[in-house]
Amino acid sequence: MISGPDLGTDGAVRWRCVDLVKQSAVRFCVREVHPSTMAKWLRRLRLTKMTARLFHPKKNEAAQTAFKTNFKTIVEAELPDEVTQDGRPIEVWFQDKARVGQQGTLSRLWARLAKGSVRRSRMEWQDEGPIGSRPATVRDNRRANASIDGAICPCRQIGAALVMATANTEAMNEHLKAISAQVAPGAHAVLVCDGAGWHAKSKDIVVPANVTLVTLPPYVPNSTRWKTSGSSSATTGSRHRFGSHTKRWSQPAARHGTGSSPTRRRSPLSAPGRG
Repeated sequence: MISGPDLGTDGAVRWRCVDLVKQSAVRFCVREVHPSTMAKWLRRLRLTKMTARLFHPKKNEAAQTAFKTNFKTIVEAELPDEVTQDGRPIEVWFQDKARVGQQGTLSRLWARLAKGSVRRSRMEWQDEGPIGSRPATVRDNRRANASIDGAICPCRQIGAALVMATANTEAMNEHLKAISAQVAPGAHAVLVCDGAGWHAKSKDIVVPANVTLVTLPPYVPNSTRWKTSGSSSATTGSRHRFGSHTKRWSQPAARHGTGSSPTRRRSPLSAPGRG
């Protein structure tokens, strides 16, 4: 069940409670139960439904293993000679980015049902438009997105993040300045990042003197994932109306050199005294 169904054998692409009821009746020769009963059995087995972690179809596990095993050798080959000769302390930083956006869509509207579909009250419906018709509206097809660039040093528990309008070499240079300002005095940072075109491959990239870029191998699982997160507009009146609520971010949300230490917020559901 955890590995998922087979389309040719099970006739399903994902397990639902209805599918599991049929499978249990066929495999174990028992009567079918209600899907809600099957959901209770799954909860007793500590099984829950969650979104899977995506990875690139061209992932290379051998390259990932080799990168982890030979990480020290790779870093020593990328470090400048003056850093290795002076014996400066090395900080390992990890950098990634995400694109968040907003897009308009259609929301539900109140409309009259067809005659005979509901019991009519004493008040008659008069002069309120055709009954049983589907209302029409204009959809807001505009898009707005921003790029969040973040980096963290787990050993020192410090990070640096910027919110930029786009993801390009200019934004990467600003992020490198913010990371460079957070490196400890006298230390050198090794920044592990992916192989995007505006990183180490760019000709216009400006790497600070206390930072060295180390590129991940291509198609590394759990790092080269889909980095797009879209959120719809609010349901109340903004999905099909045009206004000034959609703006583009063109300025960084954090000052250069402002560190942000990772903090973990406690969920209200996990607070003491709540079931």
